[in-house]
Amino acid sequence: MAVACVPPLLAPAYGPASPIDYTWGIGETPFLMLMGRKDGPSNYVATVEASCQQYLGPSHSKLIWYDQGHKLTAIYVPDALAWVKKHL
Repeated sequence: MAVACVPPLLAPAYGPASPIDYTWGIGETPFLMLMGRKDGPSNYVATVEASCQQYLGPSHSKLIWYDQGHKLTAIYVPDALAWVKKHL
C-alpha cells in the first residue's frame, strides 16, 4: 500500500529518473495519488489523468484532485488516512 502526495509525475528534467517511469513497478499494490489541480500548466490535469490511465490499474489505484497547488494543505489528510486504514 502506498500514498503519494503531489509527486513530480511529469518532470522531463528528471530524464530516465522521472517518477512516471517507475509506476509500472507498482503492480497490484494499492496506490493512492493525491494531486493539486493548480500545480502545472493548463494541460496538466489532462496529462496526469492520461498518464495514470496508461500506467496505473484502476482496480487498485486511485487519483484524487484538490483545487490547490503543489503544496497541499491538510485537506488531503482524511483521504490519505482512509486509504491507509483500508489497505493496511
